[in-house]
Amino acid sequence: KGELAPLEVSPTPLAVELSAPACYPHQDGLWCFTLAQHSLADPLESLSALITLRSPSGEALDSRTAYSALALHEPGKEMPLLAFFPAAPETSFTASAQLLTAQPSENWQDRYAPVELTVQEVRYSQDGRTAFLALKVSAQSLSRLEVAVTAFDHRGIVVGVRTLSFEQALAELLSEPVAVEVYSLGPQISRVEVLAEGRP
Repeated sequence: KGELAPLEVSPTPLAVELSAPACYPHQDGLWCFTLAQHSLADPLESLSALITLRSPSGEALDSRTAYSALALHEPGKEMPLLAFFPAAPETSFTASAQLLTAQPSENWQDRYAPVELTVQEVRYSQDGRTAFLALKVSAQSLSRLEVAVTAFDHRGIVVGVRTLSFEQALAELLSEPVAVEVYSLGPQISRVEVLAEGRP
């Protein structure tokens, strides 16, 4: 008799709250955003969610995996997750988000460098759909810096996300304000939130 192959057990995702996805047509496709939040004692990593589009009758039209804008999700912070659908549905639809993965971050103090981020200025374009930010970054020593800027409308719904990565000229980055732009894929921007993580 042959032996049964052992089952591969996936780690159980931890308790993370997800907001209802906000989706916006972009060119021929569709961007969908959801916000993750948790109140655990330590940060999380490997954060992902499945975003599913359904017809008014409940039929699943398409699904894509949304990944977090940054690797490290700290307690109490709202982390945007992004998914892109190459083809937008031709009919009306609703979107839902289901957590796929979220794991405790082991030895995160050794793998990430403390970063202090200050938003010195926020300006908006005349049509209100672009925000211009001046950021001041403070850190002891960095080999890499990741920044995520999330734009919200007046209802607190995500309308745009911008991620940036810096690996060169970090000394200049720490001495001068960093100029960042974020664009809305939907209504006017009412406020922005900025997250940052550093690698030693």
